[in-house]
Amino acid sequence: MNIDLKKKLASTPGIYAWQYKIKNEHSYQLYLTKEQIEYIRKVQTEQIEIVIYKKLDDGKLGEAIFYLTPVEEFQIDEKLEKALYIAGLAAQKPFKLAKSINYKTIPLLDEELIKEPEKVIQDFRERIIKAVKKEKEVELSSSECYISRETTYFVNSRGCSGEIIKSMISWDFVLLSGDNLESESWYEGSCCHHSQLDIEGKIAEYAHYARDNVKTKLPRTSKTAIVINAKTLLPLFEPLIAHSSGKFIYDNISIFKKGKPIFRGDKLRGEELNMAFNPLIPYGLRSSPFDSDGVALDRIEIIKNGKLENIWSTKRYADYLEIPPTGRMSNIEISHGTKNLQELLKAEDCPIYHIVMFSFLNPDLASGDFATEIRFGYEIHPSGKRIPIKGGSITGNIFEMLANAYFSREIEMEGNYFGPGAVKFNSVSISGS
Repeated sequence: MNIDLKKKLASTPGIYAWQYKIKNEHSYQLYLTKEQIEYIRKVQTEQIEIVIYKKLDDGKLGEAIFYLTPVEEFQIDEKLEKALYIAGLAAQKPFKLAKSINYKTIPLLDEELIKEPEKVIQDFRERIIKAVKKEKEVELSSSECYISRETTYFVNSRGCSGEIIKSMISWDFVLLSGDNLESESWYEGSCCHHSQLDIEGKIAEYAHYARDNVKTKLPRTSKTAIVINAKTLLPLFEPLIAHSSGKFIYDNISIFKKGKPIFRGDKLRGEELNMAFNPLIPYGLRSSPFDSDGVALDRIEIIKNGKLENIWSTKRYADYLEIPPTGRMSNIEISHGTKNLQELLKAEDCPIYHIVMFSFLNPDLASGDFATEIRFGYEIHPSGKRIPIKGGSITGNIFEMLANAYFSREIEMEGNYFGPGAVKFNSVSISGS
């Protein structure tokens, strides 16, 4: 851009403080329909997020956010005028922006990936076609792969600045099975290094699901144990993330107390949960030396041995609570358990359910309650018989479920989740046939 943003914001009357973030992205995108290339395209984008603060007469702080692209440079004065007006209507308790600090160095850029993105794209196509050909009774419907190089530059009015250069791979595929190709199995994932791209493993796994999806039945209405895969787990931890946040604690919503158990119930009957935020994982999806407010990030234990260990907080709510800021949420790291997946899947007195996918899982952040439909899974009997299931619903409360949970010994990285490949929750309500 031709505008000197720092000078422009510093010289605009009425602006008390400011910060902005410039994000440049160069990406190569592949789209496949069956095995044929629909198109490959190269895309370059740039966007600027600008946050301005205005001091109000009552000592409070006004805030407004707006966005700018290179073709909108001529609108900067108009956008600033509108932002100052909005900031005058958004009064809030004042806080200070992040101050200048040296950030840690983290491996985030896959040099090989960025050096030859066209080769990686072509390898992706060849690998996915070859992997599907190995599977019986399955066809590739479509697939996409995006390879990008993202550069993010941050600066604020307190002299804080930093730059992140990161590689990213986003990919998905749809497999079809059945006599009339009526069974669909869909996977999507993201990673930052080409070595994390497990095409063959995911094709084999989801081809199995596609074949079994043809012969599903409803689960039984019961109260029994369920085992949930890593891919599906993360939404269940969102209420824990919310209740351990500075915002929930400041707003007096949180039910957590430092040093006290986070599960609901008189007694822990399963394994203790250990959860941390870890922005320092090499090539982690949400690894970063600083957050979107410029706060320096480090690994922090949130829940230790089933008890709240630390509060995580943005700069704003850290100032309100008068505690050091930890920065925004990053990668979620969960400690493994003592049993392997096969041990967790062993049914004893009655069938248990292995949940591979939910249709939609969105627990209430405050209460921890949820109700969700089973998109695909297995009913596992004490004899070892596995029956594919679909439909029916599961209801529960994550705080109650964590009183009787077991974590697999196997560890997986799936998106910004790094932890057990599966978690078993005992005594969960299932509605079905």
